[in-house]
Amino acid sequence: MIARAVDEQCFGDQLNRQTMTQSACFQGEPKVSLQEVVEMTMGRYKALIGPRLRARGFAAQQTEADIGVAVLNRMLATGRPDSVRCLRVIA
Repeated sequence: MIARAVDEQCFGDQLNRQTMTQSACFQGEPKVSLQEVVEMTMGRYKALIGPRLRARGFAAQQTEADIGVAVLNRMLATGRPDSVRCLRVIA
């Protein structure tokens, strides 16, 4: 649901998945395709968590992946600045 809202916010009516680029969300330059964003995210995940799952059972593998995603999200959140909107005073 969040990805769809971001898509609509960034691309308006141009929701064709094949031609979609992340121009508005990534400050314009360079244009990055959605596939490249996913590949970069998976590269980060594999670099931090490891190239393969260690659990044997499917349910355990799902849990391991969920934990890895939570760790990655927490690490990315610590590096993201907190933006605060300032009241603009016109004198």
